[in-house]
Amino acid sequence: MKEPHRMVDVYVSIELTLAAVLPMVCRFFAVAPDEVLLFSHFEERPESDWLKVKVWGFVRSTDGGDFLSSVHLFTQVDQQVDEAEFARHLARELNCACLITDDDVNPYTMLYIDASQRYRVALDVKRLDDHEMVIARKMES
Repeated sequence: MKEPHRMVDVYVSIELTLAAVLPMVCRFFAVAPDEVLLFSHFEERPESDWLKVKVWGFVRSTDGGDFLSSVHLFTQVDQQVDEAEFARHLARELNCACLITDDDVNPYTMLYIDASQRYRVALDVKRLDDHEMVIARKMES
């Protein structure tokens, strides 16, 4: 198996299932379902023909808060992966909101993305201690 090109981490405002995520991953990365391997926990990684796999990762529930699921993907596709575009794709397809890293030095801010808007948010630090992603406020531009 080649080394993954990119990792995608997205927090999603709704509960997700593997069955719901699979077709969206296939459409976004232009791959066939048998080239995608998704599982609920890393420890539950199923046996597969890893030589065919181009996208793999896990979809899991969070501990609560405003974002109830997370999607973590590793890709071996030849295209550059834009995490914000993937989050926008999920938001449009599922009518939900997503959070991704904003690449800021402040670990308590993230980028909020839904089908029609995108902006930085500050997270509730106390709720992070409970492993919950909760938006405290929208950041000024």
